Formats: sequence, C-alpha cells, structure tokens
Amino acid sequence: MNFIYTPIFVTNAGYPPEVGGALISLGLAPMLLVTVWGRIGQAIGIRNLLCLGYGLAGALSLAAAGAAALDTPVLSMALMCLAACSATVIDGAGNVPFLRAVHHYERAAMTSVFMTFRQVGSLVVPGALAIVLWVLPLGAVFAAGGLMALGMAGLSRYLPRRL
Repeated sequence: MNFIYTPIFVTNAGYPPEVGGALISLGLAPMLLVTVWGRIGQAIGIRNLLCLGYGLAGALSLAAAGAAALDTPVLSMALMCLAACSATVIDGAGNVPFLRAVHHYERAAMTSVFMTFRQVGSLVVPGALAIVLWVLPLGAVFAAGGLMALGMAGLSRYLPRRL
C-alpha cells in the first residue's frame, strides 16, 4: 500500500513526486532497526510485537484516511509515514511464526510453500485495494488497508504465547 498509493496521493494533493519518494524512504528507514525489533520481540514476545505492529499500522492508516477525508494532506502524509514505520516491525518479525511452526528438518521443503504464500499475498492485497479504488476515492484505500491491518492484529492474538 505504501509503495503504490502514497505517491499517488501525494501527486493528487499537488505536491511534487519527490515528496512521495521521500515519504516512502522515511517510512522504510526504521527497517534498519530490524535487530532492535528482534530484541524487543524476545523481550515482549513475537505475538505481542506483531499485534503491536499491525495495530499501530492499522490505526495510523485509518487516521490517514480520516485526515485525507478532511482534506488535510500534510497530516495525512505524516500519518502514512508513521503507519509505514510501524509496518517495519511486521517485516522484521513476520517470518518468525513460520520458522517456529515448522520442524528444522522440514524448513527446506516448506520454504517453497511459504514463498508461494508470500507471493499470493503480494498480489491479493493490491488487487483488493484496486477494487476499492475502482469504487471509492483514493482515501478509502488507506481505510481498507488499515482495516486489513487491524484484522491481522486480531489474528495475531491467536499465535502461541511462546512465540
């Protein structure tokens, strides 16, 4: 969502495309802290870390959609950037449930299943958001993405506590 719709929003709001690129870069900057997310995950648990990451990303995306509806593009862009920052937590810890659910001797065989799942996920979400964009204005894409992230935060609660 961040890579595709943030630059479109920025240019539709009348800002130069470079601002969209800067927002994407700023949103991905916390990816450099992936080792920090791992340590936090060890301290509070991967399940809690994923719930926090998805919850923050979802709430901030919904807030960005609300700000877009109120025609405050600068606030909306700042909230989009913060949502992307909180989504880096998910990128840092998202593979751990798979790695811990599969026996070490099954990982090589199951990696292709996991990669297929990731590839399907990278197609389904933009497809669903394209359908939303087909029917509703651009700000609704951020609301839909926020709702999806909040749904994933809810599903993360079902991960084992040991994670």
